[in-house]
Amino acid sequence: MTDTAASLREALDDLLASLDAARARQWETSPVPRPRDDTTERSKGEAPSDPTADTVLDARRLAVRKEVQLAEGVLEVALRAFARRRDELDRAVRRFDGA
Repeated sequence: MTDTAASLREALDDLLASLDAARARQWETSPVPRPRDDTTERSKGEAPSDPTADTVLDARRLAVRKEVQLAEGVLEVALRAFARRRDELDRAVRRFDGA
């Protein structure tokens, strides 16, 4: 059981590190190549640049945001499960001890 607990701690630490890195990126536009401003690439008759919309609709940013939300949800579910198990285990031990 000690190995399982150690593995769980390591997995949690890894998840938290990944989550910190993802949280730092979830509101940023992903780094994608952009046409250089000093070339003819910038004016091909397309709609004007809209950096806010570019950030909001960035598929890679949205994928990171989704994974952040899922990871946070897993942590919340795990926390509730651990607390529930701890309470039930404590209750069973108290009953065993006659309390």
